[in-house]
Amino acid sequence: MCASLGLILAVALAGCAARGSKLPLQGAQPLQTSGILTIAAGVPVVARSVQPPGFEPLAYHPPIWLNQGRDVAVVGSSHGRTTLVDFGIGPRQPVVLAADTPDAVLSDIAPNPDGSALAVALARSGGRRIEVVGFDIATRQKSSLATIDRGFDTLSMGWPTADTIALAVNEPPPRKDAQAPQPDTDPPARADAAFELYLIPVKTRRAPARVTFKCALSPLSWSPNGSYAVGQGEGAAPPVLLDLDRKRCAPINVPGPINVLAWAPRGASFIFAGLAPGGSVTSVFQFDIASAHLSPVAISSSAAAYVSDTSMVALGSRGLTLARALAQPQSQVTAEVALMDPGQGLLKISSLGVPTLADMLAASTMVYSPSSAMAAIELFAPGGVAAMRHIVAFSTKTQREALLASGPATGLVLMAWSPDGKTLALFHGNASVSELTLVAPGGAALTAQQPPFPAGAS
Repeated sequence: MCASLGLILAVALAGCAARGSKLPLQGAQPLQTSGILTIAAGVPVVARSVQPPGFEPLAYHPPIWLNQGRDVAVVGSSHGRTTLVDFGIGPRQPVVLAADTPDAVLSDIAPNPDGSALAVALARSGGRRIEVVGFDIATRQKSSLATIDRGFDTLSMGWPTADTIALAVNEPPPRKDAQAPQPDTDPPARADAAFELYLIPVKTRRAPARVTFKCALSPLSWSPNGSYAVGQGEGAAPPVLLDLDRKRCAPINVPGPINVLAWAPRGASFIFAGLAPGGSVTSVFQFDIASAHLSPVAISSSAAAYVSDTSMVALGSRGLTLARALAQPQSQVTAEVALMDPGQGLLKISSLGVPTLADMLAASTMVYSPSSAMAAIELFAPGGVAAMRHIVAFSTKTQREALLASGPATGLVLMAWSPDGKTLALFHGNASVSELTLVAPGGAALTAQQPPFPAGAS
């Protein structure tokens, strides 16, 4: 049996092939951006937009491609104020779609399935009223879709199907005695925890349908057909699986929080990053909905995606076991990419040739485009003075890779592929410097532009 990519698969691996390679981590004439990344030599740049000082990326909010790839929206924090900006590619100028104001706090954002519209949830009147506002991206017209008059503690919004926005809301906790000592850790979830799910019709003016789920609310990730959602866990709320048809929630029985990385195209399973047994090593797991079976995918990694309903691509290292990752988080390993189909017993491994550390591998991320069969990998590795971040493109068709960008492992880099898989959006920076950069790993450069940042965002 061939060695696996730090993978513990409950299948017999019929065979595997490893191909060695070495990324050119330095090249001639790289492009130094105004963010934290330097674009590698030879990588076509489609467009750039330098952000004003104080506007920085927000974790877990990657760029959102809209309007059939003609627009890219980013969510950032501008001096502590959450701001949503739509950048048009071409002659259209950027515009602020929504931002925190004294009367409206931007609480969540969701695009519709085809990217032609966005919805934002605004908390008004000091959190006593929620307004859901829709934006038509082509016309940049907005309309109020629903108003819910109730106080809330947390909310989570998605747009799982073309006709329906799903807004989950839980009530504020009971008021506490100001004189009573407060615990240092989150209290356990209440046995009677529950939240309300409002199903807001988009194409009619009917009142939202309302469903009660008897479990604690945490940020939701919706399946492609809107039948299921995963509560990813937050504070005292454990990870759960919501079944919208049966109107019930079931525990996933893993430590929280987790981060759902991807759903299988037909929604029969999902993969997520969370703590492995032992409690200190982030790894990737797959959860099958029909059987409720949980299986490991990659040890000490947060980078994986579905290639099809049964096959996956993941970042890891063959030399890394769970025991080694637990005992030696600073041990050196070589970054490798695996293509796997557990049902067929297939595994192919490609070495990126980049030495890194086990705990750095666990922090790496990935986004995948089925249109171009291309994965973009954010890979952390030791540098000469400080840790470095490399953005690598990997083709699941040719099993070849290319360095796209590098920079110090500071701030945030958030990535998203265009609908056709030809352009990668990189929103990168920190509170001092940031930039939205569009690169075309496999195509010719279009006309580069640097649109001004819209007024009102800084």
